[in-house]
Amino acid sequence: MDEDKTEIIIKSENDDQLLQKTNGKEGSLKQTLNEIGTYFICFRSLNRSYKTVSFDFDIDGDDKEYAQSEQFNQMSKELSRTNRNFQSIYRNQNWITDRENSHKIILENTQNSIYLCGIAKIGVLILITVTQAIVVYKFFKGIEFSSHSSC
Repeated sequence: MDEDKTEIIIKSENDDQLLQKTNGKEGSLKQTLNEIGTYFICFRSLNRSYKTVSFDFDIDGDDKEYAQSEQFNQMSKELSRTNRNFQSIYRNQNWITDRENSHKIILENTQNSIYLCGIAKIGVLILITVTQAIVVYKFFKGIEFSSHSSC
């Protein structure tokens, strides 16, 4: 016996067997039941090992498209590629953040330098102005100006 085989039996409430099928690991079963009533679905492992069975009941009878294993492989590749893209975006954002922080530091240093330079220039101009005022005051202190001029 193949270890992936599972037997599926569908019976009516009268114990009439409507379907008996053996599926493999990824088998699928589609059975339309048109009569109203109680039905029994039996799953039996042919090798007596533990198995997980998943199934879906569709009341409307519409066909549904389920993902196949090939699609999961493709999805896995797409998710890996998306993950790489997100990592690249994350690295770029960190690089931009570091660059912005360094530009902020440079800007703050430049502002401080301009501020100190401006204060120094104003101080020098005040010093020159005071010095000139003192020199002019002392120069003209000893000279008397008369209202009469001699010509």
